[in-house]
Amino acid sequence: MHRRPARAKRRHLGYVPGRRELPLERAEEIARAREEVHRKPPQRRRRKAPKTWDWRDIGGHSFVTPPKDQDSCLACTAFAVVATLETAMKVHHEMPYLDPDYSEGHLFNCLAPFWIGCGTGWSVEPALAALVKTGVVDEACYPWVPGGARCWERCEDWKKRVTKIAGSVHLTEPEDMKVWLATRGALVATMTSYEDLYSYAGGIYEHIEGAKMGGHAVSCVGYNDVERYWICKNSWGAWGEGGFFRIRYGQCGIGAEMWGVNVE
Repeated sequence: MHRRPARAKRRHLGYVPGRRELPLERAEEIARAREEVHRKPPQRRRRKAPKTWDWRDIGGHSFVTPPKDQDSCLACTAFAVVATLETAMKVHHEMPYLDPDYSEGHLFNCLAPFWIGCGTGWSVEPALAALVKTGVVDEACYPWVPGGARCWERCEDWKKRVTKIAGSVHLTEPEDMKVWLATRGALVATMTSYEDLYSYAGGIYEHIEGAKMGGHAVSCVGYNDVERYWICKNSWGAWGEGGFFRIRYGQCGIGAEMWGVNVE
Protein backbone atom coordinates (compact mmCIF):
# COMPACT_ATOMS: atom_id res chain seq x y z
CA MET A 1 0.00 0.00 0.00
CA HIS A 2 2.88 2.36 0.70
CA ARG A 3 3.73 2.59 -3.02
CA ARG A 4 0.37 4.04 -3.94
CA PRO A 5 0.03 7.79 -4.58
CA ALA A 6 -1.09 9.98 -1.69
CA ARG A 7 -4.60 10.44 -3.08
CA ALA A 8 -5.16 6.68 -3.18
CA LYS A 9 -3.79 6.28 0.35
CA ARG A 10 -6.22 8.86 1.70
CA ARG A 11 -9.09 6.77 0.33
CA HIS A 12 -8.26 4.16 3.00
CA LEU A 13 -9.07 6.57 5.82
CA GLY A 14 -12.32 8.43 6.47
CA TYR A 15 -12.55 9.65 10.05
CA VAL A 16 -13.87 13.20 10.28
CA PRO A 17 -14.15 14.60 13.84
CA GLY A 18 -17.69 15.57 14.74
CA ARG A 19 -18.64 18.74 16.59
CA ARG A 20 -18.35 16.98 19.97
CA GLU A 21 -15.16 15.12 19.05
CA LEU A 22 -11.62 16.41 19.40
CA PRO A 23 -10.01 18.02 16.34
CA LEU A 24 -7.11 15.90 15.14
CA GLU A 25 -4.49 18.48 16.10
CA ARG A 26 -5.92 18.84 19.62
CA ALA A 27 -6.03 15.07 20.09
CA GLU A 28 -2.34 14.87 19.17
CA GLU A 29 -1.49 17.60 21.69
CA ILE A 30 -3.36 15.79 24.47
CA ALA A 31 -1.80 12.40 23.71
CA ARG A 32 1.71 13.84 23.61
CA ALA A 33 1.23 15.77 26.83
CA ARG A 34 0.00 12.70 28.68
CA GLU A 35 3.04 10.71 27.65
CA GLU A 36 5.32 13.55 28.72
CA VAL A 37 3.73 13.43 32.17
CA HIS A 38 4.46 9.71 32.34
CA ARG A 39 8.17 10.38 31.95
CA LYS A 40 8.17 12.38 35.21
CA PRO A 41 8.41 10.65 38.62
CA PRO A 42 5.09 8.79 39.04
CA GLN A 43 2.65 9.58 41.81
CA ARG A 44 1.63 6.71 44.04
CA ARG A 45 -1.86 5.55 43.18
CA ARG A 46 -3.92 2.40 43.24
CA ARG A 47 -3.98 0.70 39.88
CA LYS A 48 -7.38 -0.23 38.48
CA ALA A 49 -6.42 -2.14 35.33
CA PRO A 50 -3.85 -4.89 34.71
CA LYS A 51 -0.55 -3.88 33.14
CA THR A 52 -1.29 -5.63 29.86
CA TRP A 53 -4.37 -6.85 28.02
CA ASP A 54 -5.01 -8.33 24.58
CA TRP A 55 -8.44 -9.63 23.57
CA ARG A 56 -6.79 -11.71 20.84
CA ASP A 57 -5.32 -14.01 23.47
CA ILE A 58 -7.31 -14.54 26.65
CA GLY A 59 -6.45 -17.97 27.98
CA GLY A 60 -5.58 -19.05 24.47
CA HIS A 61 -8.87 -17.79 23.02
CA SER A 62 -9.56 -14.78 20.81
CA PHE A 63 -12.50 -12.46 21.30
CA VAL A 64 -11.62 -10.45 18.20
CA THR A 65 -13.07 -11.09 14.76
CA PRO A 66 -10.76 -11.18 11.70
CA PRO A 67 -9.76 -7.81 10.19
CA LYS A 68 -11.63 -6.70 7.09
CA ASP A 69 -10.74 -4.42 4.17
CA GLN A 70 -12.55 -1.13 3.60
CA ASP A 71 -10.82 -0.84 0.22
CA SER A 72 -10.79 2.58 -1.48
CA CYS A 73 -13.67 4.06 0.48
CA LEU A 74 -13.57 6.59 3.32
CA ALA A 75 -15.47 4.21 5.58
CA CYS A 76 -12.99 3.53 8.39
CA THR A 77 -15.38 4.87 11.02
CA ALA A 78 -18.03 2.29 10.15
CA PHE A 79 -15.44 -0.49 10.14
CA ALA A 80 -14.03 0.58 13.52
CA VAL A 81 -17.48 0.80 15.10
CA VAL A 82 -18.59 -2.58 13.74
CA ALA A 83 -15.32 -4.24 14.77
CA THR A 84 -15.76 -2.88 18.29
CA LEU A 85 -19.35 -4.14 18.39
CA GLU A 86 -18.29 -7.63 17.28
CA THR A 87 -15.73 -7.94 20.07
CA ALA A 88 -18.20 -6.52 22.60
CA MET A 89 -20.73 -9.21 21.65
CA LYS A 90 -18.21 -12.01 22.09
CA VAL A 91 -17.13 -10.64 25.46
CA HIS A 92 -20.70 -9.96 26.62
CA HIS A 93 -21.73 -13.56 25.95
CA GLU A 94 -18.38 -14.90 27.20
CA MET A 95 -18.15 -16.93 24.00
CA PRO A 96 -14.86 -16.66 22.08
CA TYR A 97 -16.25 -19.10 19.52
CA LEU A 98 -19.19 -16.84 18.73
CA ASP A 99 -18.81 -15.50 15.20
CA PRO A 100 -20.63 -12.15 14.88
CA ASP A 101 -20.21 -10.61 11.45
CA TYR A 102 -22.06 -7.33 11.07
CA SER A 103 -22.51 -5.18 8.01
CA GLU A 104 -20.31 -2.11 7.70
CA GLY A 105 -22.15 -1.35 4.48
CA HIS A 106 -25.51 -1.17 6.23
CA LEU A 107 -24.13 1.24 8.80
CA PHE A 108 -22.27 3.40 6.30
CA ASN A 109 -24.52 3.32 3.23
CA CYS A 110 -27.95 3.13 4.83
CA LEU A 111 -27.80 4.70 8.28
CA ALA A 112 -25.48 7.63 7.65
CA PRO A 113 -26.97 10.91 6.33
CA PHE A 114 -27.41 11.04 2.57
CA TRP A 115 -24.38 13.31 2.10
CA ILE A 116 -22.05 10.76 3.72
CA GLY A 117 -20.28 8.45 1.30
CA CYS A 118 -17.02 6.96 0.09
CA GLY A 119 -15.74 10.40 -0.79
CA THR A 120 -16.59 12.17 2.47
CA GLY A 121 -15.96 10.08 5.59
CA TRP A 122 -17.89 10.08 8.87
CA SER A 123 -17.71 10.79 12.63
CA VAL A 124 -17.82 8.31 15.51
CA GLU A 125 -20.69 9.57 17.65
CA PRO A 126 -23.30 9.71 14.84
CA ALA A 127 -22.30 6.18 13.83
CA LEU A 128 -22.79 4.95 17.39
CA ALA A 129 -26.12 6.79 17.61
CA ALA A 130 -27.28 4.92 14.51
CA LEU A 131 -26.54 1.60 16.24
CA VAL A 132 -28.72 2.70 19.15
CA LYS A 133 -31.61 3.94 17.03
CA THR A 134 -31.74 1.41 14.20
CA GLY A 135 -29.08 -1.23 14.68
CA VAL A 136 -27.05 -3.02 12.07
CA VAL A 137 -27.76 -6.17 10.05
CA ASP A 138 -25.42 -9.09 9.53
CA GLU A 139 -22.92 -9.12 6.67
CA ALA A 140 -24.78 -11.86 4.78
CA CYS A 141 -27.86 -9.64 4.65
CA TYR A 142 -25.97 -6.70 3.16
CA PRO A 143 -22.40 -7.51 2.04
CA TRP A 144 -19.80 -4.77 1.83
CA VAL A 145 -19.38 -3.36 -1.67
CA PRO A 146 -16.64 -0.69 -2.04
CA GLY A 147 -18.27 2.38 -3.50
CA GLY A 148 -21.62 1.55 -1.95
CA ALA A 149 -24.51 -0.73 -2.82
CA ARG A 150 -28.12 0.42 -2.88
CA CYS A 151 -29.88 0.09 0.46
CA TRP A 152 -32.84 -1.64 -1.12
CA GLU A 153 -30.49 -4.47 -2.07
CA ARG A 154 -30.32 -5.66 1.55
CA CYS A 155 -32.19 -8.84 2.44
CA GLU A 156 -35.98 -8.70 2.60
CA ASP A 157 -36.17 -9.62 6.28
CA TRP A 158 -33.50 -7.14 7.35
CA LYS A 159 -35.65 -5.60 10.09
CA LYS A 160 -35.68 -8.95 11.88
CA ARG A 161 -31.90 -9.27 11.60
CA VAL A 162 -30.68 -6.04 13.16
CA THR A 163 -28.49 -5.89 16.26
CA LYS A 164 -28.73 -2.77 18.38
CA ILE A 165 -26.64 -1.39 21.21
CA ALA A 166 -28.08 0.00 24.41
CA GLY A 167 -25.78 3.02 24.30
CA SER A 168 -22.18 4.15 24.11
CA VAL A 169 -19.61 5.55 26.53
CA HIS A 170 -17.14 8.34 25.76
CA LEU A 171 -13.85 7.90 27.62
CA THR A 172 -11.18 10.58 27.94
CA GLU A 173 -8.83 9.16 30.57
CA PRO A 174 -6.35 6.38 29.64
CA GLU A 175 -6.89 4.51 32.90
CA ASP A 176 -10.64 4.37 32.23
CA MET A 177 -9.93 3.11 28.71
CA LYS A 178 -7.75 0.32 30.08
CA VAL A 179 -10.34 -0.69 32.66
CA TRP A 180 -12.97 -0.88 29.92
CA LEU A 181 -10.67 -2.86 27.67
CA ALA A 182 -9.87 -5.36 30.41
CA THR A 183 -13.51 -5.88 31.39
CA ARG A 184 -15.95 -4.91 28.63
CA GLY A 185 -14.27 -5.39 25.27
CA ALA A 186 -12.83 -3.23 22.51
CA LEU A 187 -12.98 0.53 22.03
CA VAL A 188 -13.35 2.77 19.00
CA ALA A 189 -10.17 4.84 18.73
CA THR A 190 -9.25 7.70 16.42
CA MET A 191 -5.90 9.05 15.26
CA THR A 192 -4.09 11.10 12.67
CA SER A 193 -2.67 8.99 9.87
CA TYR A 194 0.75 9.92 8.50
CA GLU A 195 2.38 8.61 5.36
CA ASP A 196 4.78 6.29 7.17
CA LEU A 197 1.87 4.34 8.68
CA TYR A 198 1.24 2.78 5.27
CA SER A 199 4.69 1.17 5.22
CA TYR A 200 4.25 -0.32 8.69
CA ALA A 201 5.02 -4.04 8.67
CA GLY A 202 5.33 -4.84 12.37
CA GLY A 203 6.66 -3.69 15.71
CA ILE A 204 5.55 -0.70 17.74
CA TYR A 205 4.65 2.13 15.39
CA GLU A 206 5.91 5.66 15.97
CA HIS A 207 5.48 8.45 13.46
CA ILE A 208 8.93 9.37 12.14
CA GLU A 209 8.44 11.01 8.76
CA GLY A 210 5.96 11.69 6.01
CA ALA A 211 3.04 13.99 5.41
CA LYS A 212 -0.23 14.04 7.30
CA MET A 213 -2.81 12.05 5.34
CA GLY A 214 -5.99 12.54 7.38
CA GLY A 215 -8.10 11.14 10.19
CA HIS A 216 -8.45 7.42 10.79
CA ALA A 217 -10.64 5.28 13.06
CA VAL A 218 -9.67 1.82 14.33
CA SER A 219 -10.77 -0.64 16.98
CA CYS A 220 -8.52 -0.80 20.03
CA VAL A 221 -8.37 -4.35 21.40
CA GLY A 222 -5.65 -4.10 24.04
CA TYR A 223 -2.69 -2.30 25.53
CA ASN A 224 0.69 -2.85 27.13
CA ASP A 225 1.86 -0.56 29.94
CA VAL A 226 5.24 -2.28 30.15
CA GLU A 227 6.30 -1.38 26.60
CA ARG A 228 3.71 1.43 26.40
CA TYR A 229 1.56 0.80 23.37
CA TRP A 230 -2.04 0.30 22.26
CA ILE A 231 -3.06 -2.73 20.20
CA CYS A 232 -5.43 -1.87 17.36
CA LYS A 233 -7.37 -3.68 14.68
CA ASN A 234 -7.23 -1.91 11.33
CA SER A 235 -9.46 -2.21 8.25
CA TRP A 236 -6.79 -2.58 5.57
CA GLY A 237 -6.92 -6.35 5.13
CA ALA A 238 -3.76 -8.28 6.00
CA TRP A 239 -1.63 -5.12 6.33
CA GLY A 240 0.74 -4.75 9.30
CA GLU A 241 0.71 -7.56 11.83
CA GLY A 242 -1.98 -9.61 10.15
CA GLY A 243 -4.39 -6.68 10.05
CA PHE A 244 -3.39 -5.36 13.48
CA PHE A 245 -0.80 -2.86 14.68
CA ARG A 246 0.79 -1.68 17.89
CA ILE A 247 1.17 2.05 18.33
CA ARG A 248 3.22 3.84 20.97
CA TYR A 249 1.35 5.81 23.62
CA GLY A 250 1.29 9.51 22.79
CA GLN A 251 1.57 8.98 19.04
CA CYS A 252 -0.75 10.50 16.43
CA GLY A 253 -3.46 11.45 18.92
CA ILE A 254 -4.24 7.83 19.81
CA GLY A 255 -5.74 7.55 23.28
CA ALA A 256 -6.90 11.15 23.62
CA GLU A 257 -10.47 9.83 23.53
CA MET A 258 -12.13 6.48 22.84
CA TRP A 259 -15.67 5.08 22.77
CA GLY A 260 -17.13 1.86 24.12
CA VAL A 261 -20.46 0.21 23.25
CA ASN A 262 -23.03 -1.17 25.68
CA VAL A 263 -24.57 -4.24 24.09
CA GLU A 264 -28.06 -5.50 24.87
